[in-house]
Amino acid sequence: MRLLALAFAFLTLNACAQPDHEESATVHGDIGTALDDYLTNQVEGGFSGVVLAAVDGEVVLSKGYGMADREAGNPNTPATVFQIGSVAKPLTATAILKLQDDGRLSVEDPVADYFDGVPADKAGITLHHLLTHTAGFPGGIGDDYEAIDREAYIARALETPLNRAPGAGYEYSNVGFALLAAIVEQVSGQSYDAYLQDEVLGPAGIEHTGYRLPDGLPRARGYDGSRDLGLPTDRAWADDGPYWNLRGNGGLLSTADDLYRFHQALEAGEILSDEARALAYTRHTNEGEGSGTHYGYGWALFPAPGGMLVTHNGGDPGFSADVLRFLDDDKVLIVLGNDRRVEAFDVSGPLADILYGETPEPIAAPQAQPVALDALEETPEGRRALAFVEAVNGGTEEGYRAFIERHLDSQFRENPDRLVTQFFGVVADEIGHAPVALRRAEREGDRLHLYGVLADGRGYWMMLGFGGDDDNRIAGLMTDYADLATVEGTD
Repeated sequence: MRLLALAFAFLTLNACAQPDHEESATVHGDIGTALDDYLTNQVEGGFSGVVLAAVDGEVVLSKGYGMADREAGNPNTPATVFQIGSVAKPLTATAILKLQDDGRLSVEDPVADYFDGVPADKAGITLHHLLTHTAGFPGGIGDDYEAIDREAYIARALETPLNRAPGAGYEYSNVGFALLAAIVEQVSGQSYDAYLQDEVLGPAGIEHTGYRLPDGLPRARGYDGSRDLGLPTDRAWADDGPYWNLRGNGGLLSTADDLYRFHQALEAGEILSDEARALAYTRHTNEGEGSGTHYGYGWALFPAPGGMLVTHNGGDPGFSADVLRFLDDDKVLIVLGNDRRVEAFDVSGPLADILYGETPEPIAAPQAQPVALDALEETPEGRRALAFVEAVNGGTEEGYRAFIERHLDSQFRENPDRLVTQFFGVVADEIGHAPVALRRAEREGDRLHLYGVLADGRGYWMMLGFGGDDDNRIAGLMTDYADLATVEGTD
């Protein structure tokens, strides 16, 4: 469930014409100036990206902030391409609804109509369940960049135990949307990306969104403060897009202008019928007991001043994206970021406040503070991090499960297989079970950065998001190799 705190007021705004793919910025009127002033002040604190805001069908802000490529000296501009993470899910849902509009499938079809050998526990899963995160699948079943093809992925998904019975409740799952992408491919006879281009994006004039884009487009690199995490396509991808842990659920490349054009095309009926669009915006399931938020088909649905906010966010290493569509008030806010110190969803709430006439507080990016290794034992999250590294170094499933039982809350203890696969298994596969000798630690907000050296002499870095005594959870994990100067703290 995404968290969004908005202080709402009501304001009537006028604006100027929408941008095209030119690099020139648009800052128009009092509201555009207020948004621009706020964002300009956030750059020093770590924000880097592109923001587009529109009111009553016209754009008041379309501008880049910070650098797309620091080494090359290329700034972010409205034409810059970003990785948009889970904002791919609304496009996948749109592709399924387009196929339904064309009479080629139904969202009530069981997955057994499309996959062979569906086991009994999954026979009741429908496309509707996949679209609404109610199929019962876990969040993921492998590393995003694992080289796994479609058939192997489907087989793994069908073998994976469900966390709950189909239709029994909401659990956000990348697995469901990867299976939807496989169904798009099977029904259309095209790759997922090709179908998007031919039937969803191209007819609406959207040209710079997809998994494989033309050379020569300005592209953002992902950053984590001083760390350059590279281009999305620097990682392992298949010829027609990412491998299947990421396909259909994340990893798409796009621009803020294209995402705005996607919004316009949906609302103008250029892609889907009115009936299909209404299905996408229906509150099919709540995102958690008492949350007050719901999930439609590929969109999260929030209460808003005029009626409803239709939204989705996403993140990939170094990248973040947030698309907010206040349909009843005809306000749209699109934020794309390429530095995880201040992510898109950190600034989208304050920017929405400005759209509604409020004055938000500036965002202060957390600053990394060194932590002595022998002081890690002094805090609950430090002890948990040390135990995590010990379990990784042990390299045994028994050790992984012991960590889960002793250090994590009931949410994880009820489904240890998921954590063994998603956290321990991924790290173990990446480092080849070589032990990590810790050399340096930093705290940044609620995250610990741990730097170490592997047995073969390579530097290694782990970012662990751990809560304290009352919040026994792993909030996030990112791993990568590091140069030894960074590991030793001499950079």
